[in-house]
Amino acid sequence: IFNNQKLVKAFIFIGFSGTVIAIFFSDKILLLYLFPLLLLSLAYFFPLVKLRKRPWIKIFTLSFVWIVATAVIPLLISNGRIIIYNEVIHLLARFCFICAICIPFDIRDFEIDVNEKVSTIPQLLGLNKAKSIAIVLMLLHIFFLVLEYASTIFDVKIFIALFFSASITTLLILLTNEKRSEYFYVFGIDGTMILQGVLLLLVKHIS
Repeated sequence: IFNNQKLVKAFIFIGFSGTVIAIFFSDKILLLYLFPLLLLSLAYFFPLVKLRKRPWIKIFTLSFVWIVATAVIPLLISNGRIIIYNEVIHLLARFCFICAICIPFDIRDFEIDVNEKVSTIPQLLGLNKAKSIAIVLMLLHIFFLVLEYASTIFDVKIFIALFFSASITTLLILLTNEKRSEYFYVFGIDGTMILQGVLLLLVKHIS
């Protein structure tokens, strides 16, 4: 990041431009749903609020934004409400997954956060306990997947795809430590979200 400032700024400009253009083609209801996430994202870095420096609030803020953007809003747009058992179980499964993959990044940034006096879960509980929490969250994610399958929310092919994704993610979390390269986190931990999507697309194609 520090060695490629011009490239990073170029990506930021492209992303911002795409966002502005997309606003003009988006449903007003969608923009209304997304607006609170914008405020929450700004509060994450805003000096007076300092959500980023509050360990438990930080991880739940990140997870909340991801879950609302990728699961809650699609459900609201399609159904107009989230009240039934199936939808709540699905949201809990996704929440555990996102929380679990957030913790390894705090492990990666352990020394940086110490120098910047940013309090994180690995600093409060130690690296091993932080990793254990991430593993427990992944086990809960798998538990909710089993509940979804048992409730016939999805068929066996989707369950296998999601279970395989969860297994790979759990293995990567087990391999996490503060000495791993940046590529391990960018392509490994972050890549688990892409892996999950790709596996589901493959299952859909096979079906």
